[in-house]
Amino acid sequence: MKRLLLLLVILFTCVSCTSSGEKIPSGRFSFEGSRLSLTPPENWLMTKIPGNDYVTLFTDIDYGIKPNIQLERISANTDYRSVFKDYLKEKKRVYPDYLVKQEELLLRSGKVNISKSMAGRVNVEKIPVIHFTYMLAESDDVYILTATCAEPSVGKYEKIFDTVIRSAEIN
Repeated sequence: MKRLLLLLVILFTCVSCTSSGEKIPSGRFSFEGSRLSLTPPENWLMTKIPGNDYVTLFTDIDYGIKPNIQLERISANTDYRSVFKDYLKEKKRVYPDYLVKQEELLLRSGKVNISKSMAGRVNVEKIPVIHFTYMLAESDDVYILTATCAEPSVGKYEKIFDTVIRSAEIN
């Protein structure tokens, strides 16, 4: 548990400072070691952050940080609401100023139920950051993805994040 929290702190720090990445192959993108695939935004890149199990998808710096999408957790617990609430509690422990501003059932896409929360905090560079946490649940698995951007660019990225998440399939 503590290792996961440390990795999350490193993730948000490294994504903000990583300057290069690889081009994402065209078409659907599958996270290695999972059954999750999605359609990433055009012209985004991917990078593997040391100590993290999954690649991070990101784009150019906007308001001081790189907007990004990260697969954070896979759980076999089918009580997806419990998984989601536990995850949000962990975030609050790591970031004391982490404030959940909104939670909603985003949609049902095929066999996948999608829940979304929006939370904010101020990072170490004093940039207000928004974290969208998406929980995708399908009969046997629960996937948690986060999408992060600076608060001033939420209007630009929230729709992009939602579109990517709606494209998700669990095969």
